[in-house]
Amino acid sequence: MKVGVILAVILVLISGTVSAGKLQEGVHYTEVPMSGKARPGGRDIEVAEIFYYGCPHCFKLEKSASQWKKHLPPNTRFVLMPAVTPAWEKMARAYYAMQKLDVLDQLHGKLFDDIHNKKKKFRSDKAIIAYISKEAKIPLDRVGDVFRSSYVDARIRRAKSLQEGWGLASVPAIIVDGKYLVLNPSGRNPKWLDNVIGRLIKKREDEISRNGQ
Repeated sequence: MKVGVILAVILVLISGTVSAGKLQEGVHYTEVPMSGKARPGGRDIEVAEIFYYGCPHCFKLEKSASQWKKHLPPNTRFVLMPAVTPAWEKMARAYYAMQKLDVLDQLHGKLFDDIHNKKKKFRSDKAIIAYISKEAKIPLDRVGDVFRSSYVDARIRRAKSLQEGWGLASVPAIIVDGKYLVLNPSGRNPKWLDNVIGRLIKKREDEISRNGQ
């Protein structure tokens, strides 16, 4: 699913497996134009997944992600980031609002499921605010205030800036340590993702060991 007109190039499905010593730039991954972590700071290597709640490929990856996330090494942190475009901003705001309200664990998977399996539609800010309020049993005014808060505004700005810097063309996207984009994760099986992400983490470890960054 396209991120938007601003990000016009669609990632190409590339077949093939990864064997020892065969991780290839342009086949399994590419270096992003402008590096930057979703959550700066700390020494852990970051694996960031960028998604949109309305994207069926993101929903599919969400269902299978537990199979490869459990193999991430201890020095790695996994981060979710919603895709930000004018058309998708309300759902990105919903993600950050749920995060601020401390109901993300409760509602993230349910929201995905309700959209794709129960065919719920959220055509306005008001609709998604009402959904969060009802499902989390939080007053409507409180949810609306957080949805439009400076906390959410700041995270929307940062996500948009990072995604433009990364040159993202589609979602879902997986970025390793703010530097390497896994090519076409939605077309891969969990074993392939586990292999490629693990090798990119090792690549970053080696780079940091040699260069300090």
